Amino acid sequence: MQKTIVWFQILTLIERINRSVKEPGWSVEDKDMVYQLKDELMNKILVEKPEECEVTLYYVPYLRYSERTKDLAGDLMRRDGKK
Repeated sequence: MQKTIVWFQILTLIERINRSVKEPGWSVEDKDMVYQLKDELMNKILVEKPEECEVTLYYVPYLRYSERTKDLAGDLMRRDGKK
C-alpha cells in the first residue's frame, strides 16, 4: 500500500510540473529537462509495469492542424468569447 501512495505522489508531482512548465519564465533547457524526466518516468511505468502502479492505456488519435485551420479555429473561439 505504501508504494502505491508513493507512485500516486510521483505522478501528481509530474502532472503539476508538466502544467507549470507551460507557463512563462521557464528556460528551454529547464523545459527539456522536465520533459525528459516525464518521458523517463512514463517509460519506466510502461516498460517495467510496477505492480503498485496500475495503468490503462487508451487510443487517442493524433490530429495535425494546418496553420490555416488553427487560425480559423482561433477566430471562431474569439467570436464566441470562449477560450
